[in-house]
Amino acid sequence: MLSPHNIWFTQELHKIRAHLLYYVGVMEDFHNAVIFLQETSNPVMDTWSEEERQNSKYLLEKECRILLTEIDRLKRNRDMQDKRLKNVMGLVYSFPSLLASILRLHIQAFSSVNAEDSRHMACLTEISLRDSAAMKQISYLTMVFLPASFAAASAFLLMLSVPETLKKASVRLYLV
Repeated sequence: MLSPHNIWFTQELHKIRAHLLYYVGVMEDFHNAVIFLQETSNPVMDTWSEEERQNSKYLLEKECRILLTEIDRLKRNRDMQDKRLKNVMGLVYSFPSLLASILRLHIQAFSSVNAEDSRHMACLTEISLRDSAAMKQISYLTMVFLPASFAAASAFLLMLSVPETLKKASVRLYLV
């Protein structure tokens, strides 16, 4: 039964609403990333032939258009879900024949939901900060090890291209 004094149901509605609001931000970030890919030229493509460059550019634009269409579809779907949620919340909170005691219970429930939501948001903020710190550490490790890995791979490829007689001489040098 839909009633404003059902605390579990009220909390679930607010959780759904929070997820929908978070989804707006995620979709906007994804939309911006696709636009960036679509508008920014890739410097690697400058070394390709004109035909390869045109084919790649055509495929990239085609995929970006498809992604943007899907993002718009998902945004419309999210807007529809948001309207449905507002409708349900309106049904829950718009019973005209509620007694004053039920209204007081509703206000208390809403206050406790807001307090719990604040605690959940503080927890999510802490988790996000820890995740960003971990991502910084991964970035620093990548900055250190990626050039070293490139240098090691280049040296290995160079050794593969050295003639056999030089390899024997270099093995003797390593042993000495």
